[in-house]
Amino acid sequence: MLKKLLSAFVVTLLLTACGKEGEPGPQGAQGQQGQPGPQGEKGEDGTANVISSDWIPWKVWTGYPDNTYRDAVYVIPESMLSALGVTGLREFLSEGGIFLLYVLNDATGNLAFHPVPSAVYNTATGEPLFTFSWNTTVVAAHSFRFSATAAPGKTLSTGIINRTNYSLRYILIPPGKVVTSNKQRVDWRSMSYEQVVKLLGIDD
Repeated sequence: MLKKLLSAFVVTLLLTACGKEGEPGPQGAQGQQGQPGPQGEKGEDGTANVISSDWIPWKVWTGYPDNTYRDAVYVIPESMLSALGVTGLREFLSEGGIFLLYVLNDATGNLAFHPVPSAVYNTATGEPLFTFSWNTTVVAAHSFRFSATAAPGKTLSTGIINRTNYSLRYILIPPGKVVTSNKQRVDWRSMSYEQVVKLLGIDD
């Protein structure tokens, strides 16, 4: 009888001991860091914040002492400059922004794009006819002056004086804008109009 009681007592102790959860063991050592994963594919460089105008018909000339010079002031909408974080064209340029200006002449039906500044030559003789240029103005912070000046000994053509079939367009490129895959800066002024709009993805 005593043996039966002792056996029952031992079994009870074993069952009770097995029912209790033990204390958590010490935390194991941290494993070694895994190998870095493969590098992702290079993304395309964007053209965010590049702003361009539509083609603008030439405005009425305001400066015309004679038939050798004409100029007019054009205003850039303040909303465009505000989108670039500036209030004026001079501020934009002083911070390293790029201002590109182009003249379109479709008088003959064959589109001719001229960067500004540039000289225009007689295609037959090669002699200079006139130059296009631009500069900032004191009229308003968000404006620029566009001008046409005849070559020495020449006068401006009737088409230029009458602003026939001429228009202009400007493009504002923020400071440090890089669009090449190898991150090299672009020499915008050495490129043709067609090359610039293609690289920037601008609709013509």
